[in-house]
Amino acid sequence: MGEVLEPLKGSDAEAVAKTLGLTPFGIEETGTTIVVIDPDLDGRESIEAATWMADAIAWNLWPKMIEKVDGRRPDIRFSVSCDGQDVAIPDPSTTRPLRLFVDAYRHMESADGQVMNVLKPKIRLGKLGLHKTMMPPFEPTGVSEECGFDRTSQHVCLMRTAELVVKYFVGPGTGSEMVSYAGVFRSDNEVDQSYARSEPPTHDDWRFETLDGGDKRIVKTTYRRIREALSAFVDVKTSGHDAATVAPLGAASRMFSSLVSAALGFGGLTAPITTKNRDLPEPDEDTDRRPGVSNQGDSVEPRGDKAGHREEQPGDSERDVKADDESSGGDPSQGPSTQGRHRRSPPPKIRYVGEPSIEDRNGYAVVVQRFMVPQHVGAVVRADVSVSIPSAKGREVSPPKGAPQPSVLGWRSDSQQGDVLTLGRSLTLEGGKTVWSVFVKPAPDTVTSIELSVERATEGYE
Repeated sequence: MGEVLEPLKGSDAEAVAKTLGLTPFGIEETGTTIVVIDPDLDGRESIEAATWMADAIAWNLWPKMIEKVDGRRPDIRFSVSCDGQDVAIPDPSTTRPLRLFVDAYRHMESADGQVMNVLKPKIRLGKLGLHKTMMPPFEPTGVSEECGFDRTSQHVCLMRTAELVVKYFVGPGTGSEMVSYAGVFRSDNEVDQSYARSEPPTHDDWRFETLDGGDKRIVKTTYRRIREALSAFVDVKTSGHDAATVAPLGAASRMFSSLVSAALGFGGLTAPITTKNRDLPEPDEDTDRRPGVSNQGDSVEPRGDKAGHREEQPGDSERDVKADDESSGGDPSQGPSTQGRHRRSPPPKIRYVGEPSIEDRNGYAVVVQRFMVPQHVGAVVRADVSVSIPSAKGREVSPPKGAPQPSVLGWRSDSQQGDVLTLGRSLTLEGGKTVWSVFVKPAPDTVTSIELSVERATEGYE
């Protein structure tokens, strides 16, 4: 008790390091080696503790692990091993939600970065980069929970010029588990010491309460500027009713109804069911609704058996996507032909099964639309996908030139074994009771429109 432990130096330090099995540094090498003797692992097995350590490296040191915007290699290469077994460190560029912070970091380094200032007198505080996207909820780890995360990201990573994570500042929510954002704030070199003086001994926070004078103003204003930027960035105050009645959106739009017409078009990934059929009935004059269409997001309400197949109902034909009239081999106004046993089968139609949905596929959010072609004919189904961006008033505007576009990932049937997709924008199939799904990769921060069309297959089906 009361004794002061002094460090070993020189030959004594070298002897102890050798006893511990530490590799000495070369003549031109520098660094620090830390050994914890008899560590308290909180009841974890050694491999569990090593895995936790690898995760902690990714969450706290990811800025040192990524390639820089100018092409420079990562600052530090990390490795973790346990009893001679390598333990993988999560790659922040591909791991949810850290990859959002990597994107936000690159925004900060680019012309998109926002400069934060104290206004009077003008003091440059640092730069802020923000990134938002559609992302399925992730499974939190012990480390991510300690960093203040649950299943989504609505955080800003705070760091000083050394680019070591100080903390993840929690911002306002988006209103949906499927929408996340991340921010990165890095202090300016001229005021870096003000932030350093605000840190507790654990270096995991910026506390202006213990400061005074200019230091207090700098740190306190930083939090205010970040909140102001996030308030504009995550504007989800539009009511669900206003958003839902602007455009014919499906279930996905109802999930994000408070987001679709947000001021900055925040995260509105939806899949309205639009078709090439030009003969849909006009809305009823007194209800402003199409037959069989709900006012809840103007979505087609599914009706069907327990297997998920939609039954034929009055008005269903108005919602089907028909093949060109010419393919029926006759004048449709004359009704079905009754001449001969071998009259041509009816033209194929698309029947939507349920509403568009958002699913997690390999860690990415994709839009999925299920459908069927009930006629027993060979058919070619084509998916055309396009993008638009919701404006502040909910009206959709064309995306800027060169903006990311959605793409068709592929197709699969409910009866298909495995998870392999049939690639391509079109699919040749045999109609019947089989339910199919088309998978679409959406463009970030946009509305994704899926338009399915169908025509009779000719080759091999005549």
